[in-house]
Amino acid sequence: MKLISRQERFYWTKHVKNKMRYYRLSENRLKRVLHSPDRKELGIAPITVAVMQKAGTKKHPTEIWLMYQKDKAKTKIITAWRYPGISPKRQPPPIPEDILWQLNLNKGKVEIPEEYSKGKTSFLSCKIDLSKIVFIPRIETEFWVKKAIENLKKKQEKLNILDIFAGSGCIGIAILKNIKNSKVDFSEIDNKAIEQIKINLKLNKIPKENYEVYQSDLFEGLKALHHDGYDYIFANPPYVAENRIKEVGDSALAYEPKKSLFSGKKGLSHIRKFLKQARGFLKENGIIYLEFDPQQKKDIEKMLEKQEYSSFKFFKDQFKKYRFARVKK
Repeated sequence: MKLISRQERFYWTKHVKNKMRYYRLSENRLKRVLHSPDRKELGIAPITVAVMQKAGTKKHPTEIWLMYQKDKAKTKIITAWRYPGISPKRQPPPIPEDILWQLNLNKGKVEIPEEYSKGKTSFLSCKIDLSKIVFIPRIETEFWVKKAIENLKKKQEKLNILDIFAGSGCIGIAILKNIKNSKVDFSEIDNKAIEQIKINLKLNKIPKENYEVYQSDLFEGLKALHHDGYDYIFANPPYVAENRIKEVGDSALAYEPKKSLFSGKKGLSHIRKFLKQARGFLKENGIIYLEFDPQQKKDIEKMLEKQEYSSFKFFKDQFKKYRFARVKK
């Protein structure tokens, strides 16, 4: 599949030059992707194309992606990144969240996200309906939830789990589909999200005895529950800093619920409240899985020390950025 003439003039944006340094990609390497891509998809903005070439080894496959615009005079290289592994076919390009925020491409014309246009997406092979316009699940979240599920599969006992800030319910549903000895409580403050979670539970044919759905502001609506606490709490709270609003893509600002994105000046308001309360809802050796912005790692570490959690460890996502923590009561 040959797309670009080797004599064509190229324009490299400042953004892509930064990404080339970060992912250690040369101009010649990206030109090879353009000349001989293994896959071609629509980009995330009008008149853009995303192409991919396989890289890495059979044991450790990777993909090199780039997005470009083309006119008669030149080819404009907009962004580039590495994807560790093999990305799902027949789905949009697996674009890192930070690139989506930084590009902010849709100036003047904000296009509805493809997931909302279709009214659905997938998450770890689960069907996720988005008809209520709740927060769109991210591939970074899918990555760490898959890792967590692999750990949960090693447990033999029945697990009592909480999916808080549940949104579409994608995390808890993925757990229920993969961990047979589990019961999941879903907690959400938003009415539309509550409806969405119930739709997705039915869509994925989850038995009613395996879950409960609660409308709750953090743990407020869970205080009356009579059990000994949760074995695991999965939390993907709002964590975008309000002072970084310019980095958020136009389509996310226009269509996604802002209360699912923003959390105070530094993006830590929900995380701070959550960590302060969560210990009281965990069993003695209970575990929290928490997603956050990579820039928040040091602040979260200080919070965990202040709240006297016994141990914690930070992990990177598939794009080698700190994205989630495993915290033990």
